[in-house]
Amino acid sequence: MFFGLRETKQKCLEAGGLVVCGEEEKGMTMRQGGHAQHGFGQGETNEEYERLRAFHGLDRACCATLKRLGERFEGVLPGHARAFYDHVMADPAMTESINASGGVERLKKLQQEHWRTLFAAPAGPQHQEAAKRVGLAHERIGLSPEWFIGGTLKQAELFVGTVLEQHRRPAEAREAIIAVLRALFFDMGQSVGSYEHRGVAALVESEILSLSDMLEREAINTVAEIGHKAARFNQIAGQVAKRSEALDQIAAELAQTATQVAVEIQSVASAAMQLHTLGAAIAQRIEGTADASRAMADNARLASDTVADLQGAADQIADVVHLIRTIAAQTRLLALNAAIEAARAGDAGRGFAVVAGEVKTLASQTDASIGDVSARAQEIHQGTVSTAGRIETVVRSITDMERAAGEIALAAREQQAASDDIARCVNGAAQGAARVAERMRDIAQQAEANNSSSDCLTDMSDGLKRDMAVLRDRIMGIVRTSTTHDTHVRVPVAIEANVRESNSVSHPIMIVDLSTAGALIRSRDGQQPRSWPMGTSLTLTLSTPASLGEVACRVLMPSGTATHVQFTSLNTTQRQDLGDALKAIKARDDRMAALCQEVAATVIRLFEDGLRTRKIGRDELFDENYEPIPGTDPVQMRTRFLDFADRVLPAVLDGAVTRLPDIVFCVAIDRNAYIPTHNAAYSKPQRPDDPVWNTANARNRRIFDDRAGLLAAHNREPVFFQTYDRNMGGGKVVFLKEVDVPITLQGEHWGGLRLAYRG
Repeated sequence: MFFGLRETKQKCLEAGGLVVCGEEEKGMTMRQGGHAQHGFGQGETNEEYERLRAFHGLDRACCATLKRLGERFEGVLPGHARAFYDHVMADPAMTESINASGGVERLKKLQQEHWRTLFAAPAGPQHQEAAKRVGLAHERIGLSPEWFIGGTLKQAELFVGTVLEQHRRPAEAREAIIAVLRALFFDMGQSVGSYEHRGVAALVESEILSLSDMLEREAINTVAEIGHKAARFNQIAGQVAKRSEALDQIAAELAQTATQVAVEIQSVASAAMQLHTLGAAIAQRIEGTADASRAMADNARLASDTVADLQGAADQIADVVHLIRTIAAQTRLLALNAAIEAARAGDAGRGFAVVAGEVKTLASQTDASIGDVSARAQEIHQGTVSTAGRIETVVRSITDMERAAGEIALAAREQQAASDDIARCVNGAAQGAARVAERMRDIAQQAEANNSSSDCLTDMSDGLKRDMAVLRDRIMGIVRTSTTHDTHVRVPVAIEANVRESNSVSHPIMIVDLSTAGALIRSRDGQQPRSWPMGTSLTLTLSTPASLGEVACRVLMPSGTATHVQFTSLNTTQRQDLGDALKAIKARDDRMAALCQEVAATVIRLFEDGLRTRKIGRDELFDENYEPIPGTDPVQMRTRFLDFADRVLPAVLDGAVTRLPDIVFCVAIDRNAYIPTHNAAYSKPQRPDDPVWNTANARNRRIFDDRAGLLAAHNREPVFFQTYDRNMGGGKVVFLKEVDVPITLQGEHWGGLRLAYRG
């Protein structure tokens, strides 16, 4: 974070600055901090002023940028003035001074006018005189220069935050931020240069060194954070691209399948239409059959009735035959009696006897004929009865056939209705399949567009990282011009210390960054330290170097989970001892960095040899499919390159640990913070149901996606140092210092090498 920009939209920096002008100096004004004026003196000539202006980079282009920014800042000046004074008046002493000098509203207006002058003409006579008046007022009231630094930090936060909000392009934002920083530093230099009291130059120098250290720390940390987040963004964009490619392929296959399905459904639809037509014809035929069946049933019933009538007539014939036969029998009996009587009559009855004989003969003939008729009638009766039975059977069959025909006709109608529904559904399905195919083609096109967008986002992210690196270098270049000692050293460390407040309450802390001007401190458990107000006086006791003893310091500003403090009372001997210790630490850091680069080169050679000899494929070596190993706690992972790494890395990594004193571990980490192979001391088999022991002793095959792990995994800088708290399980935290070097295989970033050592 530079000037608190890492959290510029979330919180205000715990550093503000106040300058109070006398009544004759146009009232009280809040002033910005910046680079010290050349010689920290007053009354420089125009030539010296121009040299100083050029030294701060306030050329025509920069002034034009500032003027343009002043126009864009006009709308935010009231809000900035309000935020600035709200911050300043959080300090009781400042509130008292402001109220005693006429109140804050007048100051807000004066501050806005000075800002307008600063951005409109940062290197003109008007600004020069205004800055001197402010400096002289500071001297008279005894206000120390460190308030200038605090004011610079707060105002830089406000204006740089506005720049970031108004400029979306990194290049434009970089140009604007550099212009703002140059103006702020130059402005403070002019004001501080007016100080005349004894020792002010040394004090300002200390303030500038502290500011330089803070800006440098925050610039490095911010760019590292942005770099690792941009790398993470690139990974996500790459994953989106891969998934888009897979989606493109799947969508194409689905579109092809949907098209085939549509064709098949269309064929089914045609068949369904044919079935519908055929069903209609069948239904029509069945209806005709049903009608014919009903007609046949009616005729059969008529025939049955006729046969019944015929059977009645046959019965009547039988009755008539019976009657005739009775008459014939009586006639024969009568003829017999007549013959008997004729015989008795003798000759007189002979003619009558002849007639009686004829009658008898006729009666016998009639009886014989009637017998034939009776037999024929009986046959007719029997045939009629049989015919009636058969006709009844036929009627029943026809009735059954009629009922079946009706049921078939109903089924045919239902089938036709179902065929209609099937035809409609099939047609709908065919249309739906066609729409699906079209949508799949749209999805495939969108997936291809997403792939292209991912590539663009990756390019933009890479450009952002490059721009931020340039911005970091430019900021650090500006900061280092304010460092008056070429021998000034600032190094990341991991040194245990204690800090004591004025009430004698002591807190164990860890120093994670150290210079002769100040330090960056954290609580030893890695959590947020106690929140000290800006300017709080503390006493720091360092363990290294031992000769340093107790050092007075004051709180400057927070930085994430850490706090910047400034040394306020180092004597010459302490400063020399501390400088020597820092140089020794830096020399050791250089040796660690050289070793890390050497080991990283060896790992790269082993990996590339594996690719060249086909001992491992590229897809395997860059595998990102991390499969959890069942029963592990903390969870360990397997990848396709794990076995290869376990074969080639142990000898190299374990050998590196013994090369220099104080090395704790040396590991290769992939771009997703996965460590396949660890040193032997940390690669022990896990114990069941003992996650605390496992956390400390089974650290291989795990993903360490904490801040330190991700910074190491995403680092692209040739050498990157960091200090962090290492979780060893069970609440135990060990602070380590680490150097990270990237591992790039055939032009593609694989991950990095981490070399950790006691700081």
